[in-house]
Amino acid sequence: MTEKDLEITDGYGVSTFGCALYTGTIQMVRCLVEKNKQIVSKRLTSAKDMNMTPVLVAYKAGNWTMARYLYSVTPVESLIQEINGCCDGAELISRSFLTHEFDIAWDLIQHHPDLAITKDNSGRYPFNALASAQSCMCKAVKNKQLVQVPCLREAIFKAVERGHVEFIDLLGEANPDILRVTDGKGRNILQHAIESRQAKVYDFIYKHDNERKATVNSTDTCNNGILHAAGNLYPHLDRIKGAPLQMQSELQWFKEVESIAPANVRELTNYTDDMTAQQLFSKNHKELVKKGEKSLKATATSCTVAGTLIITMMFAASFTVPGGIRGDTGLPMFLKKPLFTVF
Repeated sequence: MTEKDLEITDGYGVSTFGCALYTGTIQMVRCLVEKNKQIVSKRLTSAKDMNMTPVLVAYKAGNWTMARYLYSVTPVESLIQEINGCCDGAELISRSFLTHEFDIAWDLIQHHPDLAITKDNSGRYPFNALASAQSCMCKAVKNKQLVQVPCLREAIFKAVERGHVEFIDLLGEANPDILRVTDGKGRNILQHAIESRQAKVYDFIYKHDNERKATVNSTDTCNNGILHAAGNLYPHLDRIKGAPLQMQSELQWFKEVESIAPANVRELTNYTDDMTAQQLFSKNHKELVKKGEKSLKATATSCTVAGTLIITMMFAASFTVPGGIRGDTGLPMFLKKPLFTVF
């Protein structure tokens, strides 16, 4: 069999190499690669894996042993090449972090950090997967121009919302301007941390931001300050059991943010509601207050019933004579017993 024979496909677009790849027979794949080293760079033509490199097909199938071998013999040029705006190298990184198989992704990003902000075959950015997995790869953000790349900003805000402090810390070390990026509504990282109730991220940003004064005074496009962010209802309140505890948590969070907010920020009114942060908090938590009152009343009623039963039993017990009394004399049966005297 010649090298060209290995590239012949059947009616379904599957070659001999593709058949060995699909069956997961790594010994056969090794033999075929030794016969034709160019075959690992050629994209498959089968309908199932159209235009995918062999290493990506192995990754997709979850055959990590096969994938690691194919990666070791695949020229990196075929992985970093973009075709129709997509890149197999970026796809490998995304899949690596979603499946927690980090070795290939780590090697790729170490040598080609720009892959972290290159679209994968699904049109998504690996940086988002890195943010979700708390990756420790931040070389790509050293370029200050990349701070405004949409996928990078999206990854940063996703990391903030999920409380990935380590990820944000490493991004900040690579490029301090990261801590001052804003979203489409003009909200900064601190406002996102406050809205998401991520205390660790909030504490980290407040302590490490060299332009802290400007950050706490900043407003979004609707003139909402950091205290307005605390006035919004936390969307995941169901993580806290019971309306009273939920309200307590919301109040504590608001008071914490209020303690760092300058006087002018506390009195700031937004454009959409023409409300201060305190007024916005009262408006957004009105229903929660009602639920809390109802819950406390129900708890108080239950406690009253239980208390009444306990008092009744104690009262009855205090007037009950152990052993009873004699019918003829009316004296207790155990009158002469020492323990009765103690009772």
